[in-house]
Parts: sequence; C-alpha cells; structure tokens
Amino acid sequence: MNSFARITALSCIVALMAHVHSYAGIAPPLHALSPPCLPAGATEIRIGGGYSLNEWNAFESVGTGRELFRIPDLTATFGVSDNVELMFNYAWLLLREDGEELKNGTGDIKITGIYNILRESDLRPNCALLIATKLPDAHYGNRFGTDQTDFWIGGVFSKTSGPLTLLADAVLGILDQPGVSLPDQDDVLAYDIGIMYSVGDVLVVGCGLDGVGLSRFDNDRVFVHGGMAIKTDIGTLDLGLGTGLNEAAGDLRLTAGFTTAINF
Repeated sequence: MNSFARITALSCIVALMAHVHSYAGIAPPLHALSPPCLPAGATEIRIGGGYSLNEWNAFESVGTGRELFRIPDLTATFGVSDNVELMFNYAWLLLREDGEELKNGTGDIKITGIYNILRESDLRPNCALLIATKLPDAHYGNRFGTDQTDFWIGGVFSKTSGPLTLLADAVLGILDQPGVSLPDQDDVLAYDIGIMYSVGDVLVVGCGLDGVGLSRFDNDRVFVHGGMAIKTDIGTLDLGLGTGLNEAAGDLRLTAGFTTAINF
C-alpha cells in the first residue's frame, strides 16, 4: 500500500469510526481498524475536531443532554519499524450539559501500539495486535473523564480486494469505575466492522458499525456511521457522520480532520 493510499485509508477509518473512540471515553483510544503499519521512520499527523450529542457519560445510567466538542483533536502516528506503529491522541474538550454554560478543559492522553503480526495474502487478511491505554488527564469532577487509567488489548484485521476493503476488530477493555474509594473494574468488549470503497484515486467512501458490549455499568454503546476521505495535493481530508442505535450512544457524532505525512 503506497503512502497516499494508506493515509487515505486511515483518514477514512477515522471518519468512519468517528475515531475510533466513544466521546464518553469508554472505547479504545484512536482507530482500532488499521491497514498495514507505517514504514519505519515515517510520521503522520492528523489535525481535526469532533462533536457528539446526548451520549451518556461513562459509568452513568441516565443522559444529561451532553454536548461535547473535541477541538482540536490531534493524532500523531509513528512508524517504529516496518511492522510496529505507535499513536498518540490528545484533544481539548468543551462540554455543555442540561443547558448549562459551556465549560472547557483537557482531555485524556491516549496511546495505542499496533504490531502487524501477519501481512495480507490472497487467502488471509492483514492481522495485527493492538495494545492501548488511556492516561487520566481529563478530570472526573469536571465530567470530562474518569480520573482512571484504562487498558485495551485485542486483534485488528483488514482484507482488500480491488477497490473494496473490509475491516474488523475485537478488543477487550478494562475500565476502572470513577468516583469511589475502591474502584471496581468494568470488563468490556469493543468491536468494529466496516467497509471502504475507493472511487478512483481521489475519493474513499465507507460505512460501518461499532460499539462496546458486555458492560456491568451501563457502558454499552452501539453506533452506525459513514464517512469519506478526499485526497488533496498536501494531504487527505476526512469527514464522518454517525448516530447511536441505543439510548446511551446518543443521537449524533460528527468528525472532520486533515492528515498529512511529515518528513524529518
């Protein structure tokens, strides 16, 4: 996969998965679906933003009319070797609940490592191991985060045939309960399935389903989403739109971003 094809694919994945994480902070950091890793020494930067409406806060069983903006939403991806890449994500958050005034504060730092175990062949998909963590910089008292460190591990897969790419993942998560003296953990399963179609050399479109299940603390979410990535001379623009299929997932997710390769 050449550089533009990979940037386009990853940008479209970001758009499709509205990045790959729930704005309530309960899904894996960054995109869980990945084509082959960046070559060793390569770097990509994505500058974007996102919006969600009415998604429940983590570990809560009722909605509070949350409007959450992630502006800016920044992701840096580094090719550590030809089969290992490391990603860092950070966003500044703006939050309004129950019609109150807008407040702002830091989001969490999210770190994801992907190890490409098997490259795609005629009969098998691209197979990779994902390990991720969320560092608790977003404060629970301000309702931006959980003040807890979460961990994720699982498998990510992709298979390309001509202009069509199928994507799937299954990731186990360990989430710590906030606001209690002895936090209990919520063991959950995050999943994504998507399809992308390349229209010529400039446009990629797609749709998919993602969610979090098996929660003991009302953290289950199911989303459906669509998106596109558009090539420009200096990088790739991505646009995404999604909606929740259960009450906790909320009504709307929007994303937009621009991804470019950086040469040092």
